[in-house]
Amino acid sequence: MVRLTYLSPRFRTPIYAHLLDLTITAALITLAGIFYGTFTALYGATVGALMYFMAVGVGAVLIGVGKRLSMGRGLRATLTVSGALTTAVMAYLTYQFLAYPSIWGGNWLAYGVVAGAVVLGIVAYTVSRIVNIRRYGIDIAITYTEIPPE
Repeated sequence: MVRLTYLSPRFRTPIYAHLLDLTITAALITLAGIFYGTFTALYGATVGALMYFMAVGVGAVLIGVGKRLSMGRGLRATLTVSGALTTAVMAYLTYQFLAYPSIWGGNWLAYGVVAGAVVLGIVAYTVSRIVNIRRYGIDIAITYTEIPPE
């Protein structure tokens, strides 16, 4: 895992992380070509981005309605309304992608990519938390308690 964070002094970029990303991308394109005949079968993974933006909209509504931040009523109302509209549009687009997969390119491979990314994120966080607690005595779960994200 440490190798993925190595920065090349020459290129100033995490070369090993880029190679891993290239390998995963090439494997996905190969699988899409084998099972579906074209790499466009991965377009269905757009659902992941739509769901992400839907979560951002929900977050905007929660911040707009909450009392934690000091902002004017106009800004709070704007944030709440724009968050609600974003959530509604993204929910509708997500529904369209899932209800009509033949039009938008949805398939089990593309949906598996989205689900796999979520599962991988949960696993990476859990492993990182366990390692940091055991090795360094630091619980990374308190990050948002100690350093608020806003």
